Amino acid sequence: MNFDQYICNYSGCRCSNQIWKCERFKSLKIKYKELLKVKFQNSCAYCQRALAHDENIIIDLEHVLPKAEYKKYIFNLTNLTISCRRCNTAPRKGRRKDFIVNNHLGSQYSINDFSAQNYKFIHPNLEDVTQFYELNLLQKGRRKYLRYELKNWHPKREYTIEFFKLKEIEVGSLSCH
Repeated sequence: MNFDQYICNYSGCRCSNQIWKCERFKSLKIKYKELLKVKFQNSCAYCQRALAHDENIIIDLEHVLPKAEYKKYIFNLTNLTISCRRCNTAPRKGRRKDFIVNNHLGSQYSINDFSAQNYKFIHPNLEDVTQFYELNLLQKGRRKYLRYELKNWHPKREYTIEFFKLKEIEVGSLSCH
């Protein structure tokens, strides 16, 4: 199917030929979201914060390569992940493309280019982010401690932490005061 020139013929749909909004693909998107929730253990693929089971509506089925420009990968599982709203909206991820090493290729990006070295940040489907950092969370009542444990230094780890502003998530201390 050519997603660049999609014409909706689904009865009663109000997608205005925007494939990602088309009712025809609603059940597929639900299946993908459920599959990715299992894969990422119901956590954001980027910041690793828990995604509440009862708040499924705020869990984003996120396109690593922005769907507006890379329509041919709109339903490609390598290009889809789950994300919290914080990580998936501007100024963090949103529609940004500056994290793509071969950004100059634009929509000419090739499926053969779905390799880890073509991304400045850690691509959650191509690499295991927990090899580079893990979120530690402790909570007692209303007191919270969130800190990233940094592992295996790599330039992509540093880029990912800065790109998603992960240090902003860190709160609290383990001191008794």
